[in-house]
Amino acid sequence: LGSAERGLLVHKDRLVALSASVMKTIREVLAKHQPRRALPRELFLSGCREITHAALLDAVFNHLLVKGELVKVGPHIGPADAQVKLTKNQQAARAKLLEEITAAGLTPPTTKELATTVGQKLDQIEPLLHVSCEDGLLVKVAEDLYFSAEAIGRARQLCADFLAQNGPATMAQLRDAWNISRKFSVPLCEFFDASGLTVRNGDLRIAGPKMNQP
Repeated sequence: LGSAERGLLVHKDRLVALSASVMKTIREVLAKHQPRRALPRELFLSGCREITHAALLDAVFNHLLVKGELVKVGPHIGPADAQVKLTKNQQAARAKLLEEITAAGLTPPTTKELATTVGQKLDQIEPLLHVSCEDGLLVKVAEDLYFSAEAIGRARQLCADFLAQNGPATMAQLRDAWNISRKFSVPLCEFFDASGLTVRNGDLRIAGPKMNQP
């Protein structure tokens, strides 16, 4: 097995047993965090810490990822066959959240505003927002801002067109191109920078390496 320690050898039967124990524990941890299909690797590692020592545990996780029993979902991991279980109330709340965010386009409500709209607490809607991101329906742009995938695609195209026609742009110019306020342009620009869609040089931004990728 590959790991931080070279030369780590594990008997085939032990690897099978360790893999089974790890997957069982991962499913148990995931069940406590429903509705979610993936969680931070560190959280799963912590839950599995009693199974074996850290280096071997890390190697088993890598083995399961290579085999496809574990998969990456954004920055997180989870079982390849994991299914999210939503109650009827959660399904209704999620549908309302998606409706509100999609209708708002490039000026979506904050998570606090969304919680008020659907009549739930923040900790109740956050898992629903996470799942929607995992499903490719939403994109988390800032800690309290989620955009629809369609809105991000539109913002990306507007940005690409402006930069192609005018060259390097300031945040104010992109804000005007998007026709939004600073409240939304600041996190959107920072998200574009972090995603490689744009590259910032001082007060100017140019198209990044991922701007024209599918």
